[in-house]
Amino acid sequence: MKRWLLRLHRWSGLLIAAIVVIVGGTGALTTYQHEVDSWLNRDLLWIVDPDLREQAQAALPLDQVVAAAEATLHGMRATGVRLPQSRRESVEVSVAPFDANGFAGRYVYVEPYLGTVRGSRPFDPDPWSRRGIVASLYEVHYSLAASRMGVWLVSAIAAVWLVTTLFGVVLAWPRSWEALRRTFRVRIGGVVQFNHDLHRLTGLLAAPFMVVVLATGVALNLSPQATGLVQQFSPLTFEPALPVRAPATVGAASGWQAALDAAVAAQPATRPYSLYLDSARSVYVVRMREADAIHRRGQTRVYVAMDDARVLAVWNPRKGSAGDRFWGWQNPLHSGHAARAVGRLIVFLSGLAAMLFVFTGVPLWFARRPARER
Repeated sequence: MKRWLLRLHRWSGLLIAAIVVIVGGTGALTTYQHEVDSWLNRDLLWIVDPDLREQAQAALPLDQVVAAAEATLHGMRATGVRLPQSRRESVEVSVAPFDANGFAGRYVYVEPYLGTVRGSRPFDPDPWSRRGIVASLYEVHYSLAASRMGVWLVSAIAAVWLVTTLFGVVLAWPRSWEALRRTFRVRIGGVVQFNHDLHRLTGLLAAPFMVVVLATGVALNLSPQATGLVQQFSPLTFEPALPVRAPATVGAASGWQAALDAAVAAQPATRPYSLYLDSARSVYVVRMREADAIHRRGQTRVYVAMDDARVLAVWNPRKGSAGDRFWGWQNPLHSGHAARAVGRLIVFLSGLAAMLFVFTGVPLWFARRPARER
């Protein structure tokens, strides 16, 4: 019986270590997911012609760009637009069937100056193709591509990893100046000794950042439970209350450009990132990126009436309750965008540190196993 328990302990530990490597590695890659996607799909996301910026005086009206995207796919209408953040990027237009089938739509990429459609890809592409690999890595990172069960599994392992990280810091924390000096020394006299020193040093250096990344990751993965806990201390305002209005039809919409202009006029200190059509509430929702943004896409949302382009509400969690501000920091801290380029680099290195921690810890565990079994 004891032998079987030892085997179960060993293989369960190896399984957890393998999942940590997968989640840490994909997390490091998804820190730069936009850059990786742009590199893999440059034909869609970037304007190739180097002289185009000099040829074009200004971008086309957004309605004309959207019309070009809709014209390429019969029976579909635009539901959202991601705006270019540089003069070399394409406009990404989300189009979906009129029956609103969630995964049947496509992203259409339109050159913003000439209105030329560069191509498209489905909402749900082949997961390991060039078009879909980045989205697949992100799904593996937060759920191991195993739907809701995977979300719970990754969250549980992240919680255990968080606790063991804190325990490890307590156990490895130097008790004297001499011990502190030894902590930052990696001896290369033997494999076991080298692994031990590197394991301890990696753990101590990465621990503060790993604690933040793991805690925010668990909170984001289990957002219904986490937000419920936050609301016990401070109210959360997920969206502003909009005035009651008669529903407008899509045909009576004022247009994408009018909604964008209204949002920019209402928030002149911000830069538009994206907008989408909320037909159920008859509004365009425009996402704006603040000058001091801590989120890659910005957090300010401007709600514009569909029929007359009137600004109905502006919402920014950083100006809300304490709960709103706390929750608004979770994604930026987890992704590293809260500290711009330095923060993203730290999160990237934290993912690599998790992998290195396993690669050095597992050999140590096996090296000590005979003594434990005896």
